[in-house]
Parts: sequence; structure tokens; C-alpha cells
Amino acid sequence: SGAIEYTHISGDDYLVEVNFYRDCSGISAPSVLTLDVNSILCAISKSDSLLLISTTDVTPDCPSNLSGCAIGGSGFGVELHKYSATVTIQTGCSDILLATSHCCRNFLVNAGSGNYYVETTMNTLIAPYNSSPKFNVDPIFIMFQGQSHNFTMGTNEPDGDVVRYSLTNPLTAAVTPIMFNPPNTFLNPIPASSGLSINNTNGNMQVTPTALGGHA
Repeated sequence: SGAIEYTHISGDDYLVEVNFYRDCSGISAPSVLTLDVNSILCAISKSDSLLLISTTDVTPDCPSNLSGCAIGGSGFGVELHKYSATVTIQTGCSDILLATSHCCRNFLVNAGSGNYYVETTMNTLIAPYNSSPKFNVDPIFIMFQGQSHNFTMGTNEPDGDVVRYSLTNPLTAAVTPIMFNPPNTFLNPIPASSGLSINNTNGNMQVTPTALGGHA
């Protein structure tokens, strides 16, 4: 999983950061990610290189345990790789699309494999020099079968704008959704006694899982 976040610096310059979460049993993280910047209305099509600036083990485990990311560790493990660069993004464009991708996603119990892909949109016509919301919580959760779980991503909005939340189908490429293994869907990604619900005002999510395994 991952996210693209951007912070306005000055003029048309933005600090763009990608949070790239990697299963430590999978492929290695790249040293550079390519960020594609596109706009049909403003005839923009360019790429920028985002450099790896930090790597952090974010496995939600007991401090005494060595995760699968640590030397000599085993089992479950997740790393956060953070990439960053200053990117010039033209003002006055209502359809800016920022996107990045990398091969490949791990096999999942509930969904097919494919490329890692994440995107975000900007409207520099209506909201010039805006900064994006920032997630304060790593999206890695350990849940217990048959127990109700409530969790949130703890979003911070630096401009004080209103934030609304919804579930959307993850992508493996532009306009190409990941195929979930039936009966799973992006609205109900894991077997549960009731579907995954989300509060569109505060982002709180609730689910009671009924099966074991690693799920997206």
C-alpha cells in the first residue's frame, strides 16, 4: 500500500512525498521512484525522480520480537520507504494527476497480484498552492478473528480544509483495478460477519473478521 502527499513550498514548487509500504517477504524497494505528472487540459506530461530518504520497520509487533524485516528475524514484517523530491506543478490546471508504480505486489489471500500503483489528483485552478492531507497512522493492522475492530488513519489537514473519506478500488495501473477473489470486493475486502464500514466524516472504520490470513 502507499500514498502520495504534497506540501506547497512557494510559487509552483511542491515537496512531493511517497509513502511506500513493503512486505519484507517480497521484492526489494527501489532506490528511486518515478513520479508521472499529467494534465490533459494543460498539455502536461512529464516525469520526476523521487529519491529514497528513509526506511523504517513499521511492523505492529511486540518490541521484544524480531520482525521479518530485521536481520535474524522471521515471519510477518512491513517496512515504510519514504521517497521525496521538489516538483514543479503548473498553476491553473483542474486535472493534474500524480502517479507512481513499481513491480510487483505480493500474492494475497483475497486478491490477485499485479503492480504497486498509487495516484492522487490536484486542482491547481480552484485550489492553487494547496497542500494535501497527511496520514498519521501506518495502514498496517493486526486483527483477531471474531473480534470487532475500530480503527482510523488519523488524518491531518495542514490548510484546515474539510476532509471526507470513502473506500475506493485499489489499482494495479491507471484505470486498472485489482481483481479481488470472490466473494471479496474492495468494499468487503476480508471475510467478515458484517462488511467493512467507514464514517465519511471522521474516517473511522469498523469490521469483525471471520477468517485467518494476510489480506489487502
